[in-house]
Amino acid sequence: MDMDVSGARQHRARARPKKRAKRRMVTVEVSDSSVEKTMAPIVNTSEVATSEVMRPVEIGVPSEVSIKVPADIPAEPLKEGTELVSPISLSSEQTRSAQGEGTPQMKMNEDLEKEFTLSEEILEQVVARVGGTVVEAEGITLPTSPVEEVRPEEGEKTSGEDVKTLEITFSEFLHDSVVPLLKYLDEKRVKYAVTEEPGFYVPMIRNRTKLKRAVAVKREWESATALVREREAQLREKETECKVLQQNLEKESGRCAELEEACRGLCISNENVQKVTVDLVARLEKSREAYEAASKRSERLIITVEKREKIHIEELAKLEARRPEEAHIAEELRGKLADTKTAEEDLRRKISEIEAKFWIGKGSGCEYGFALPCESSALAE
Repeated sequence: MDMDVSGARQHRARARPKKRAKRRMVTVEVSDSSVEKTMAPIVNTSEVATSEVMRPVEIGVPSEVSIKVPADIPAEPLKEGTELVSPISLSSEQTRSAQGEGTPQMKMNEDLEKEFTLSEEILEQVVARVGGTVVEAEGITLPTSPVEEVRPEEGEKTSGEDVKTLEITFSEFLHDSVVPLLKYLDEKRVKYAVTEEPGFYVPMIRNRTKLKRAVAVKREWESATALVREREAQLREKETECKVLQQNLEKESGRCAELEEACRGLCISNENVQKVTVDLVARLEKSREAYEAASKRSERLIITVEKREKIHIEELAKLEARRPEEAHIAEELRGKLADTKTAEEDLRRKISEIEAKFWIGKGSGCEYGFALPCESSALAE
């Protein structure tokens, strides 16, 4: 039953004159057979002004009630062995103790009745959620509020004393809080003539639970669809990446084919190079053999030349040794040539003398005188 009763709770908070307001958030979770009580610290509070703004009380389904108070109040540690339940669902023991004090609470209840009336906006929200119509009805009085203010005992001190343990059952909580609220809403329904079939709140709660389930399912569906969309986007990205990788693979396969062809050409060229190297090695061996033969021949020639040089040197030495003898012989020949020249001059002189004698004898008429000069000239020639 999702109704906005925060305005009524705020009016109640404003109507209280002076109250001990330092409280903590208390949550009561009710299961099918038991009541789970949440532990919270109980501290003695100081009096606050009437203008202090309290946080609204949120009422959900009957299985959970949460109360929010100002969060700016510091928390104090709880003593061991203390328990606390929701302050809105106080037990009948507190109510009885409050009634035993004899405080005048009727006037406060009347003030609460006046301020507990729902505003037009809250009513329109409730009727809009229910789906009915609003008709003004006159002559209906406001119900008395079953909620009574419970004042803590003045004898409690801030420190040094143990805090009493409060226990509450689900039936008391239902009797003190939920049932009066439902009665009040029923009377408001009669006042404003909300057209609905009997059993109004039970179907509304069922519809609310169904709506919550539908909202939860819708949220799950939205989260699932968002997840599916994200996965679809991821899959699309993966598909694009796969396409790009496939294109790259095709390019790489083409490059691999080109590289294979290049490798084949390189293998063929390598084989040709090996053949050429074999031919070059064979030629090198042949040229080496020819070089060795030429080197051997040159060595032989060098040896022969050396031998000839040695022989020539020996001959030169012999010629050098013969040169003084030849010079002596030449001198001797030159001396002999001079002797022969002197002998030739002597002979020419003798021949001239003989010719003179011949011409002298020819002049005298001698037979032999004519022949002798001729012979002498022939001999001279």
